[in-house]
Amino acid sequence: VVSDSPPVFGDQFALADALFAESVGRGDVLHVDLWWQAVASIDLDYSVGVYLIDEAGQVVVQDDAPPSGVPPTSAWEVDGTVYHDRHTLDLPRDLPAGNYTLAASVYFHQRPDEPLRVAGEGRIELGMVTVAQ
Repeated sequence: VVSDSPPVFGDQFALADALFAESVGRGDVLHVDLWWQAVASIDLDYSVGVYLIDEAGQVVVQDDAPPSGVPPTSAWEVDGTVYHDRHTLDLPRDLPAGNYTLAASVYFHQRPDEPLRVAGEGRIELGMVTVAQ
């Protein structure tokens, strides 16, 4: 999903890779696995938002949490270590079938409305997910 030049959030976090199912059913659980690297010293503990966005640009499901199963981001080393982070989106049973955009953001947990910028935006598109009937 991620190119040879990984996107960098706020000049601190590089998204090394992302893995998720490209097709799911209504009511399913969508697991989104992200792999991060620190590219600069990080002084704060950040959270990650993962969003499923409909064709009208509305977030229909989201998961916001600190990176799972790893130390807080303030303890991440700038030594090439890759940190695995899993997010889970519980899709509603009444979610309309169709194509959705999967996106991610990084933000200081006390300021969720101020995400770190990545490629000039507040979040990055990870890819498309098709929700089947």
